[in-house]
Amino acid sequence: MSGFVIKFGLVLLVAVIVGGMVWRTVGRGKPNTVRGYPGRQRMPRTVAIVGAVFVVIGSMMVLASFTTGGPELIPLRIASVVVLATGILFLIAYRNRYIAPGRDAVQFRTLWGREKSIRYDDITSYQGTVGGARPHLTVRAGRERLRVNPSFYDLSVLYAAIEERERAGR
Repeated sequence: MSGFVIKFGLVLLVAVIVGGMVWRTVGRGKPNTVRGYPGRQRMPRTVAIVGAVFVVIGSMMVLASFTTGGPELIPLRIASVVVLATGILFLIAYRNRYIAPGRDAVQFRTLWGREKSIRYDDITSYQGTVGGARPHLTVRAGRERLRVNPSFYDLSVLYAAIEERERAGR
């Protein structure tokens, strides 16, 4: 009976922590800005926290799986490297990616650090979709493409430019 209570308590604790992280990420309505550059908006801090947790857990798994021998540990070795690589990818994404909607254009940086810009006058197409439970906005201008989750960022300037474009008929 006490094992069931402990399992139930742990599941409840994890559910509360995950729910709190989701509420903090999506429910605040305040974007995560970059120090020194108030116009730049980063991914939510939850991405960095999850990435750090994956790096720590992946490092411990790598250490445990590669220090002991045996061919039966090959699946654990593969899984540990995947967890570590996923954590590193999350941290790179948090560090590199930002969006800065301005008066005339939206500047952004890709996952791998390439700086790009889309002028509002040059927008050729845009599309808002809901994939699963997450909304996505895709804006294209020539060869440049910005795909973003609008619930994480304040894109009111971009939406105003799209509405002005629709109103003017361009």
